[in-house]
Amino acid sequence: MIKKLLVALFLVMLLPTPARAGASESKDELLRQLRDKAALTRTIECDFVQETHMSLFDEVITSQGKFLFKRPNMLRWEYTAPFRSGFVMTGDKGREWDEASGEVRAFTAAQSPQMAEVARHIVAWTTFDIHWLERIFDIQAENDPSPHLRLTPKAKNGQTFIRSMDFHFSRDKAVVETIELHSADGDFTRIRFDNHRLNESLGDTAFTVK
Repeated sequence: MIKKLLVALFLVMLLPTPARAGASESKDELLRQLRDKAALTRTIECDFVQETHMSLFDEVITSQGKFLFKRPNMLRWEYTAPFRSGFVMTGDKGREWDEASGEVRAFTAAQSPQMAEVARHIVAWTTFDIHWLERIFDIQAENDPSPHLRLTPKAKNGQTFIRSMDFHFSRDKAVVETIELHSADGDFTRIRFDNHRLNESLGDTAFTVK
């Protein structure tokens, strides 16, 4: 589900976007603080729990995994339960795997532009590349009781895919604690991050797949 929703964001990017509206001073200040905090982060390693809520089913689909990031552009998004799968990407090269099939596939940004956009979005969230994000989304910001951003696609027809994205930050603005991806049909995916380990040593082998 997360991959499908993120790929949908790639489709949103292809749609025309209107000019950006001016931001309030308070919102600009909060965004500046979040950006400054993100600039201090060289590496991130954390766990996550993903909950997929679908209107057609009463049961919530739950999976667990790990997320690793190393500046400037090294990512590892890995599901560890109930099945193992995921992808790593460094620059414009990556590998994805699925333990059920036993397949490992190498790809480049040119060969898989959708996966490249997935990675670009994750890097933008992690480094808080506000200028890049504001090209695509209208951003609402609140700082009570803790920082919360709601991102809505600027292109109205882009909301056919993604209605909104909610980011909840820790009180000290250092890390993202929860992301919610809301689709236009009412389904949503919530990803809760915990056990954050910031700026610890991460070797490049953490971003490889055997």
